[in-house]
Amino acid sequence: MGRRHLIASASILAMIGLPGIAMAQANATVSEDEIIITASKRGGQRLHEVPIPVQAISGEELAARGVKDFADYAISVPSLRYEDLGPGDKRIFLRGINSIGASTAGVYYNEAVVTGSNKEDGGGRSVDIKLYDLDHIEVLKGPQGTLYGANSMSGTIKMITNKPDSEAVDAYIDTTLGSTEHGGTDWGINGMVNLPLVQDKAAIRVVGWKDDRSGYIDNVRLGTKNINDENTRGGRASLRLTPNDRLTIDAEVTLQRTHSNGTSRETPTGTIGHVPTNVLPTFQGGDYLTTAFTKDEWDDNWEIYSLTGEYKMDTGTVTATSNWFTRDINFNFDSTPILLFFGVPIPAITHQPQSRRIWSNELRYASNWGGPLQVVLGGFAQREKTNFEVQVIASDPLTGLALGPFDPDTDALAGTGNTFFGRTNNGTIHQEALFGEGSVDITDKLTATVGLRYFHSQQNSSEVQTHPFGGFPNANRPDPDPNSDSNNKVTTKFNLSYQADENLLIYATASQGFRVGGLNAASLPLIAGVPRNFGPDSLWNYEIGVKNSIADGRVFFDFSIYQIDWSNIQSVSKDSTGAFQFIANAGDARIQGVELNGTARVTDNFELSGGFAYTDARLVKDQPGVTPGNVIEVTFPGHKGDDIPNVPQFTFNASAEYNFPLGNDMNGFARLDYAYVGHYKTEFRPQGSGPADNPFTQRIGGYNTVNTKIGVDKDNWSAKLFVNNLFDERGIVDAIASDQDPLALLQTRPRTFGLNITVRMP
Repeated sequence: MGRRHLIASASILAMIGLPGIAMAQANATVSEDEIIITASKRGGQRLHEVPIPVQAISGEELAARGVKDFADYAISVPSLRYEDLGPGDKRIFLRGINSIGASTAGVYYNEAVVTGSNKEDGGGRSVDIKLYDLDHIEVLKGPQGTLYGANSMSGTIKMITNKPDSEAVDAYIDTTLGSTEHGGTDWGINGMVNLPLVQDKAAIRVVGWKDDRSGYIDNVRLGTKNINDENTRGGRASLRLTPNDRLTIDAEVTLQRTHSNGTSRETPTGTIGHVPTNVLPTFQGGDYLTTAFTKDEWDDNWEIYSLTGEYKMDTGTVTATSNWFTRDINFNFDSTPILLFFGVPIPAITHQPQSRRIWSNELRYASNWGGPLQVVLGGFAQREKTNFEVQVIASDPLTGLALGPFDPDTDALAGTGNTFFGRTNNGTIHQEALFGEGSVDITDKLTATVGLRYFHSQQNSSEVQTHPFGGFPNANRPDPDPNSDSNNKVTTKFNLSYQADENLLIYATASQGFRVGGLNAASLPLIAGVPRNFGPDSLWNYEIGVKNSIADGRVFFDFSIYQIDWSNIQSVSKDSTGAFQFIANAGDARIQGVELNGTARVTDNFELSGGFAYTDARLVKDQPGVTPGNVIEVTFPGHKGDDIPNVPQFTFNASAEYNFPLGNDMNGFARLDYAYVGHYKTEFRPQGSGPADNPFTQRIGGYNTVNTKIGVDKDNWSAKLFVNNLFDERGIVDAIASDQDPLALLQTRPRTFGLNITVRMP
């Protein structure tokens, strides 16, 4: 941490005041407690009423921070972390529960399941939804296995959109123009129109956006600049029908298209781009430089269609929802280093077109009985279909583009064409669940809650090798038989909450999280014997928490302390060549942590907020050196005491906002946002840890981010100047290295400044 960052950090802490740190930290305004959240599926509840660790960020707060997508708000949520390989390719997790395989955090867009999934190495993890015209975001920490199911073992994130208003016409337009250091011009525009169709009965709401962000990585080998740009356009249309006071029907469609011209990976100074050969020239890395052989374009197109009905009875509310999520990705990456590792000095690009279709449905009942007993009962069904393809094609060393289309009837190694290798892996996942939670008021202050979920999944996959790796061992082995696996699980939750008064809530929870097993690719080239399946992993979370509002509601904070015992972790393993990875169950972990959030309105014009998290995530059991039942060695297995990769021990954030009158009905405002992410390691077995140390482990993190804004607003318009990453901090958020890949770093966006103007219909 540099001297200037220490000075900035000290200044922020001085503004907050040491006595206030323990009780004045959150990442929403003091009115956070007034946000109506849906975490418990019991209908709208105030944050203070829900006895689980939930952080809510209002739409107003998102706008005040200038939040556009996930990475913009993630740094302000303690213990929310992600591995970042670029737009639409982030692995999201909470509380240090991070590993390969299906996502450990459930992600919902309203009622639609959009949880990330990484099919082998082909990108396409959590989708990056532009966060315009949202009502709020909910971040539920810790396993949510009973209400939200198998992919919520570390927590759940819910994005709730603003719904159409049948009482008034409303509209706004928001424009931004800026520039990124080491890059170029950025601009964006988004807007909304709300129109009542029938007074108090029907309304529509339409939102649209277009964002162009300049790149800041230059490819020194191909001579191209600012390759990691991001161009996104999208829109949302919503219809709300309220034929009577009891029935509400919401129909919504959201679409988004994203294109990037290249990778965000940087080849750092002192690293060359590949294994030296006499055929291909070497290039040195450097700040904001990559030495990639290919133009790694990315296209990410997705759509969400949702229909939700809610019927309120005197005894409770019935909710039925059906949602369709479709995503198509054209993912490309440089496979030249892998070929060089195997002695093939020919540049090549890998195309990985892939698609994903999820149809999720839920029917539930939330009681509104007059007595001490309340229940939530429901059923869930989901159908998912995936198509994944690999096409390895020789590339032009001057342009970085494929020399031609994939042609399975030709072979680059034999000199008869451009194609090296091809295969497909298509599959389905069917999931069904029954769930319920019941709560009993033991006294007027003490409530006990028990939750239960029965879950069943069935997975199937079919693989075809469309072109073998000619000349390599096992290259021409027959395609594997279709593969399948199934899992059943019952997860439970126990909670006691004590509402001491209208402001103070104390709770204790023991809850279970679960993640289904899966299928490995059995048609990987060069090797045989990869285990076809891997089993589920699970965990128990034990937690005590406090939520409190004091000083006549001017200060709100919540505190939690927890321990998580994680068993049978799904871990990354590699074949004996080190070139190809698969998933195996290995090792147990224990995670102990503390979280603190709060906000304080110091005066009517001055507000402070912030958050802190301490996470100690370590293996408590050695990973086995050999996958059970197979002869494939696990490369650099984790040992007892190793940190779980990509989990910082400390994260901290703080914000300060001051509003002041300027006269003539004009107001001014100034805001400062600060976030710190501590150090962490990228893999098990740090260097220097012993004879089995991992030379590819990188120690990264330990960076600060400071954003500042100043502006004015009057009546129906506002204007603000902003600077993000004020000190142009090179925060390294991820690192990749192996026998085949030269060291590559991914970093926070360089300093970006600009002007934002918003005009709302009077």
